[in-house]
Amino acid sequence: MSNEAEDSAREQRDEPVDVRLMGRSSSTVTYQSTLHKSERHIVLKIWVNPFVPYSQIQQSYALLQTEMRTLRATNNPHILIPLHVRRTPQSFVIVSDYIPEGNLQLLIEQNHHQPLPRQRALTLIHQIGEALQAAHQQDIVHGNLTPHNILLVTNQDSATDQPDDITLSDFYLPSLQLGRARTREEDHPQLRLYMAPEQFRGTTTRLTDQYSLGCLAYQLLTGRPPFEGIAHMPLQHKHTHDLPQRPSQLNTDLPSTFDAPLLKALAKDPVERFADIDAFLTALTASEQAATIPEIATNGTKEAGETKERAATRKNKPQHAKTNRKRAKPAHDKRKHFFFFAFP
Repeated sequence: MSNEAEDSAREQRDEPVDVRLMGRSSSTVTYQSTLHKSERHIVLKIWVNPFVPYSQIQQSYALLQTEMRTLRATNNPHILIPLHVRRTPQSFVIVSDYIPEGNLQLLIEQNHHQPLPRQRALTLIHQIGEALQAAHQQDIVHGNLTPHNILLVTNQDSATDQPDDITLSDFYLPSLQLGRARTREEDHPQLRLYMAPEQFRGTTTRLTDQYSLGCLAYQLLTGRPPFEGIAHMPLQHKHTHDLPQRPSQLNTDLPSTFDAPLLKALAKDPVERFADIDAFLTALTASEQAATIPEIATNGTKEAGETKERAATRKNKPQHAKTNRKRAKPAHDKRKHFFFFAFP
């Protein structure tokens, strides 16, 4: 086939052109590209395992198609739904829209690893949580939650350059495991910062996602994750045995009402966490509301107390006290009081 014929066929199929490498891992290669016909910007994520039999690839591909249909059924605006999936003899190619605004990790770095403004952080946490809850209702667990796969989507109507929404990508779907468990070497160092104790032992559930969200919430509100490090074994020990510092101790501007829900989501035992993501989000909302009530109540109580004290003073004051003071005042005091009232 001539070059001209190849170009014509590519245009008819709307194939990707101008393919550029974005990154690699032990099991994936990711490219950015543009569809020739529609000029749509896309990401191609190729899952490769040359040692898996072709029959198993076929079974996994059928499962992957089912999982993609289930993801679409969530109908949640904060979940990035792949456009389609292609199969090769030894791999899958997942095609998704390219989100140019970057990810949550970029926002964290631009903020110099400091706590985000509380309302901004809570908005992001709620959007991530709503996406996870929608997936859980379809029996899909993310199992791969890091700031890198939380993509930022800029609101075109916004008057600022700050991102307004997130979209969640890179679900670690069972079909992509190709019949094997993820090994320690395949755990990205970033992922270990957000892994629940049971996930280090190979168990991933909805409560595992809640723990990961708790780690992210902790980081956004305090400026750092609950535990820091890179190596697998030290981080596994910290997540399994160490207690995180109270968030309000790390960020003194964070009300202590946030300590309990954040630490509950980070409980070592999954059964001690919230029943689901919605319950965690509800607790965070209650924490924000409770943080404003004491201040209002304290001010009101203080004002009421001062009013009662003034009333009691007037009631108990001797009736002749004012007269006696008037008789005792020297002449210069009268001038002083006249000056005060004339020039407040």
